[in-house]
Amino acid sequence: MITSPTKHIVASFIGISGFCILAALVATGLGPASERVLTVFFISLIAVVGMGVYSGNSGILSFGHLSFMGIGAYVSGLLTLPAQMKMATLPKLPDWLGSTETGLLTAIFAAVVVTSIIALILGLALNRLEGSAATIATLGLLIITHGVIIGWRDVTRGSQTFFGVPRETTLWTAAVFCILALVVARLYRDSVSGLRLRAGRENAIAASAVGVRIRRERLIAWVLSAAIMALAGALIAHFLGAFSPKKFYFADTFLLLAMLIVGGILTGVFVLPFWIILKKAGLSPFLSFFTFVPGSLVILLFILALSCWPAHEQTPPKLPQQTVFSGQLNPDRKKLRILDS
Repeated sequence: MITSPTKHIVASFIGISGFCILAALVATGLGPASERVLTVFFISLIAVVGMGVYSGNSGILSFGHLSFMGIGAYVSGLLTLPAQMKMATLPKLPDWLGSTETGLLTAIFAAVVVTSIIALILGLALNRLEGSAATIATLGLLIITHGVIIGWRDVTRGSQTFFGVPRETTLWTAAVFCILALVVARLYRDSVSGLRLRAGRENAIAASAVGVRIRRERLIAWVLSAAIMALAGALIAHFLGAFSPKKFYFADTFLLLAMLIVGGILTGVFVLPFWIILKKAGLSPFLSFFTFVPGSLVILLFILALSCWPAHEQTPPKLPQQTVFSGQLNPDRKKLRILDS
């Protein structure tokens, strides 16, 4: 059930579709370099939207969503990797997986399903935590996932580059899935479940008092955001063609979190034309400076954002005092003597 008026939903759909299609047309006219920049922009936007579905509605900052992006990338890559290359580079794969070779859409669907199941299992435990404890737990999830990917050499090639993935993510493929992710995020935001989750974010005690099951609503947002992150991972894997575990670790985590936090203040509509103009003008060093921000500045920005993150205190409501007492004034000492009733 959607809580917003239908005309607002339709207007947002038209705006989202119009922006993505217009941007894709402009990038197509500007040339291959702009198409690559815009494709990466669309995939990054999908990832940021995935993080925002959970963090934006629940109020819990998550470090671990790049784990789901990595799972989506590796699962989809294993399914689309040519069978002969699997036999040569991954000889210890199970027979059914080594002989399986699917298309991009099937691989994306499988990656989203597998990632959603993993997120559901993890969410049953993580959603029991609140506030800072939940944030630190997601950081642990990122580190553990990174360690598993590196250690599972027979499937992921460990810390080495996972290469040979067909480069099937085009500009229009990224644009279509970006529209889909934005529409899903908007529908969830305006749904009853999203409204309940934001109510629990603002005042958990009051939301629970009116029957909102906060943990269940957080779990729904957690799984949905993981599915969107898996979509972004599958797309980036089939855009690059080769990637390693460090692609889904701290560097990209801080970069996407910076996009998420800054995107809450400044609309991302101004970012795309800025990037395209820089690339068209041949200012690659200037563009690279803004793309690869020094790690110290990113960490500083993140710490400042955490310090400004709104804290949702769960203070119990004050109950009216029902104690009955009487007072007697002593005229000699001019004091009020309280007598317990």
